[in-house]
Amino acid sequence: MNNDNRECLGSFFVKNTGKVSTPYTRLAAFLSDDSKLDSADILLSAPVFSQISPGQTRSKPIKLTAPKEMSLQGKYLIAHVDADGIVPHRKGDDGTVVYGPLP
Repeated sequence: MNNDNRECLGSFFVKNTGKVSTPYTRLAAFLSDDSKLDSADILLSAPVFSQISPGQTRSKPIKLTAPKEMSLQGKYLIAHVDADGIVPHRKGDDGTVVYGPLP
């Protein structure tokens, strides 16, 4: 993290664990006060991944910046894979990944 704890650099990786190719997939990255995705969370980024074949992994570098006057410290990053709801998920998998709290 840098810029007064407002920026975070990294990469997002998305893997198709299914048996058929996916169409495009949007990954929405949110900043949250807790580990639950809800309407109070702030959307930071929404990169789009092109078609992914079965077993294939795609990655994208990402730079997340918190709104002015807000620090990432103590917050959670929540990634929602397939934010547009195009790809069916396995039972019990809501397509979210949580990281945090951030140092």
